[in-house]
Amino acid sequence: MERLISVVVPVYNVEEYLEKCVKSIINQTYRNLEVILVDDGATDHSGELCDKYAAMDARIRVVHKKNGGLSDARNAGIDVATGEYLAFVDSDDFIHPKMYETMVKIMEKEQAEMAICKIAHVKDDAAINHSLSIPVTSKKLVSGKDLQNMYFDNKYAQMVVVAWNKIYKREYFEEIRYPKGKIHEDEYTTYKITYPCSRISLIDAPFYYYVTRDTSIMGSFNEKRFDLLKSYMERMQYFAEHKDVDLTGRYAKRFVRMANQYQIWGQEAGKDFSDISLKCKRRFEKVYKDCKKKIPLSAKIRFEVFMYMKMGKIYLMIWNMKKR
Repeated sequence: MERLISVVVPVYNVEEYLEKCVKSIINQTYRNLEVILVDDGATDHSGELCDKYAAMDARIRVVHKKNGGLSDARNAGIDVATGEYLAFVDSDDFIHPKMYETMVKIMEKEQAEMAICKIAHVKDDAAINHSLSIPVTSKKLVSGKDLQNMYFDNKYAQMVVVAWNKIYKREYFEEIRYPKGKIHEDEYTTYKITYPCSRISLIDAPFYYYVTRDTSIMGSFNEKRFDLLKSYMERMQYFAEHKDVDLTGRYAKRFVRMANQYQIWGQEAGKDFSDISLKCKRRFEKVYKDCKKKIPLSAKIRFEVFMYMKMGKIYLMIWNMKKR
């Protein structure tokens, strides 16, 4: 018998996209679904549409709540989910009709703890690719540590970190929730679930359709973007506690390089983030010192951090020249 999958869909002011999203879920070839539409205090007709879809399909449940953001909406869905498996779909995206059938079949065949598929970046008017070749096995089995190291390859970074191209065992979320009020919420959460896993199926097919829109990183660059830097510090602490020297060092290096990138983006956007940059730097120094007490970081990492902490302007200039 098919195991129940709870699919959590946070919904906020997406009335023009919601129907396509919901139809792609309820039309899955895998039928044993519990679709949880979380109306996060929408001010358009999204909430009404959720109720309409629930009246049409008994597998759909609706949670209406006060607006609390994406993380809060996901958490509300997790709290009421009853499936053995858990999945997420963003309400302005959509999925291939064989996504869950294929992923569960592979996950169970390979006795994996989780399945992850590739992502297709598409425009609003894109159609589902029904001719997509459906794999019978995963591309490969990896450990949670392997997956974390793949994060540092730009080709795999999004695939590794996002919530919505994965099927999880719901039990993994018994003590884990998404951080309310943060952007880059997946950066704070996914690694805690994936890292302890010993068998993760990577599926070589883009079953998840991520809808992209024309936006400028300069126009959208604001103080909240520093949540990403804060997530790197959390991961440094996590991996240091797990005595993982390699990943602690890689995140320390990622922090200092992204801190430099943020300075450049801030300058290009004509915005002054000096105060929050300084706070992040001071916090990083404390986290870094704490990590060094727990594990022996490499000389290369220690040197790069020293350059960032003590010779910031020179380090930024050298780093920027190497980028070019």
